Amino acid sequence: MSYFNNFCSNNPGYRLPACCNQGANCRCGCCCCGPTGPTGPTGPAGSDGQTIVGPTGPTGATGATGAAGATGATGATGATGLTGATGATGATGATGATGITGATGATGADGAPGATGATGATGATGATGPTGPTGPAGAGIDSVQAFSPFAVYSAGELVYYNEGLYEVNTNNPTGTPGTSPDYTLVTVTGPQGETGATGPTGPTGPTGPTGATGATGATGATGATGPTGPTGPTGATGATGDTGAMGEKGATGETGATGATGATGDTGATGPTGDTGATGPTGPTGPTGPTGPTGPTGPTGDAGAVGAAGPTGATGATGATGATGATGATGDTGATGEKGATGDTGATGATGPTGPTGEAPAPEALFATNTGDQPTSSANDPLTFDTNQVTEGTAITHSPSSDEFNITEPGLYAISYSTNATNTSSTGTVGAELTEDGTAIPGSASSGTVSATSDLVPLSSVVLLDVGSTATIKLVATESDTTFSETALVIQKIG
Repeated sequence: MSYFNNFCSNNPGYRLPACCNQGANCRCGCCCCGPTGPTGPTGPAGSDGQTIVGPTGPTGATGATGAAGATGATGATGATGLTGATGATGATGATGATGITGATGATGADGAPGATGATGATGATGATGPTGPTGPAGAGIDSVQAFSPFAVYSAGELVYYNEGLYEVNTNNPTGTPGTSPDYTLVTVTGPQGETGATGPTGPTGPTGPTGATGATGATGATGATGPTGPTGPTGATGATGDTGAMGEKGATGETGATGATGATGDTGATGPTGDTGATGPTGPTGPTGPTGPTGPTGPTGDAGAVGAAGPTGATGATGATGATGATGATGDTGATGEKGATGDTGATGATGPTGPTGEAPAPEALFATNTGDQPTSSANDPLTFDTNQVTEGTAITHSPSSDEFNITEPGLYAISYSTNATNTSSTGTVGAELTEDGTAIPGSASSGTVSATSDLVPLSSVVLLDVGSTATIKLVATESDTTFSETALVIQKIG
């Protein structure tokens, strides 16, 4: 008996696979069986016996391969056995040889250039060209200046005020032109002389020599080290350790879950169309419908031919004149005729007499002063004016020793002030500005610096203010601890 038959005889519990052959080639491990009988009932599960693994016998010689039998049904998957103990780790292999050294990194960038050398000295300025000839003096009056209440005038000078030209009658006049006897109105003003031509510009001086070249900058720092070369090859893997002993048989696994239901198959093709059925019998005639509406009247026929004219009858007696009929409606107006040619221009009539010269509008102005010292402690402290030097009209009012100037009529006003300021306790900035109803008037601020304690700094400004209704004007300090003196303020309505 072959090795396989001995194995079958010595292992009565061995389960043969499905038969794959019949007859003389029957042998253990392939078929050697008759037709399969019905499956008997499943016996009770036996208790797990102790598995004793005997020593592995020597491998027998491989037998000849039998013919392949039919594939039997797949048996249930047995439970996975316990994982055997991991074998001892093999010795570490020898370290591989060191890799070759990487290439040297690129050289670093050059250092920044050195500082530029000092600029050479500027060449000497060329000589100034000759002054051009003075232009001829203008014809008429030599000089005219706008009137200012702060200026000092001498007898014989000419000033322009309120669209009029006035001559000063006395040194240090008082009041304003037009109201003070210190000024006389001049009716004719000569044209101003032409400005003399500007002299030619002198030649440009030669260019100075170029400065020496600066020293060369220091060499830049050395560039960074290049990247490390690639790692050498890994050493060979050490020998695998011995396989550990086989673990005990594991418990039988639970039955797997039922598989999902398969997808529904595609719908079958539509069957052919059946034959058309026979035509049914004709139904009975329906009842007669209601009579429709009468159609529209047809068009009128052509007129018949005119009959021959009968003989003229005798003229009847003239009837009485009928009453006059009502007047008919007025016909439409006829089209306008073409415009006739323009007649010759008539002779110019004689020039009428010149009307009387209108009176100049009454002046509206106020000039107030305070020559004494006025110390202020904080910014926005107002200055007072103890004397009204000139008051014209009623549009501008001020009470002596008050800090308020009240404008009572709308219009355009010119406002100017002048004062001397100092700081008696320290040096620094001093300043003043005008306010309208408590808000600073743009462009009215004036300031200066006190270089030494008690130095006087002159401050002044002139602005135009468009008053829509009424306004209250004040002159206030813009810095603290400032003392003012020789203060004057003028308000004049100019439009």
